Amino acid sequence: MTQRTLQYLARGRAIWPTCLAFVLIGTFSLPLSGCGDAADPTAPAVPVVPASEDYLAQLEPVVEPDGDALLGVTAPGYGRWLFSADSEPVIVNVMPDQPIQFYWRAGEGVALGNTVTYRYGWNVDDPDDPQDPGWFGPPTTGYKSQQTQPRTVWAGAELLTIERWDAGRLLVRAEIEVWGQPVLPRARD
Repeated sequence: MTQRTLQYLARGRAIWPTCLAFVLIGTFSLPLSGCGDAADPTAPAVPVVPASEDYLAQLEPVVEPDGDALLGVTAPGYGRWLFSADSEPVIVNVMPDQPIQFYWRAGEGVALGNTVTYRYGWNVDDPDDPQDPGWFGPPTTGYKSQQTQPRTVWAGAELLTIERWDAGRLLVRAEIEVWGQPVLPRARD
């Protein structure tokens, strides 16, 4: 504590021992508690969901109005977004040591005969180039094509591009800018 803080607390002599006790308890218990759970105190505070078809089944269904193709994207602990063919990019701010993982699915208005496929990539320079090295692969089906691996952005921005294809035709392209927000050290007195 600074001298100024101690002088302030000395004015109300009855409460300063209580305040000092709270400060000491907080100071010594914080390093023990970590930011995760009791099983792993170094675990991230934002849960990273393991890859599975079960998690995708739990996502809220996206209902498509007639003629509009939609893509619902979620990042547990960060938010949910709905993209259409003319959606603007979304910006997500993350702490530099917290991984983020995205999941997505098409709407329920998809015709039975159509095959919905997805592809995604990080920092894709030319989304119209199928050979761009940023793409994770060609448009495919299955639950592994509907999620990213956990990713940590330490500083700056990374761009996630997700595409929804239907019967070989691009319907929705979603862009999400993930910004790593560096944490500045506290100023010392």
